[in-house]
Amino acid sequence: MSACLIKHIAADDVPVPRINVIKYGVYTTAVTCRHCEDAPCVNACPTGALFYDGERVAVRMHECIACFGCANSCPYGAITIVQRPAIHSMGISYKLSQPYLKTVVKCDLCYDRPQGPACVEACTSDAITLVDRHDIDQDTLEESTQRITG
Repeated sequence: MSACLIKHIAADDVPVPRINVIKYGVYTTAVTCRHCEDAPCVNACPTGALFYDGERVAVRMHECIACFGCANSCPYGAITIVQRPAIHSMGISYKLSQPYLKTVVKCDLCYDRPQGPACVEACTSDAITLVDRHDIDQDTLEESTQRITG
């Protein structure tokens, strides 16, 4: 969570982690966006603020109207609505900050980070990994074939 937070402390971003680590007794798990192929959150978004770009479910924060449709439709609870400052440019060097606006926040797979997701790099136990859905499909197919023929 810390690595995610640090990665998102940047201009035009919202400094909150996009991954939540939950502990229940002796069990710990990470809750984050699964970037679903037919994402319910994208289907629920009336403005196109959430969209599928072929590799991930991406966000256009400035198009979000904070209707909560995406957050309510996510089966993983991986989407939150948070406040961000509304900054408007007035001329070349003057910026006016108004009251906060609400916007959607979710994992973006650190798309602009050459080394990949910060959470994967920071996880010392290798419990968080980035897996391509096509690799999962192939592994599942191979396991099914082995069970049938084995």
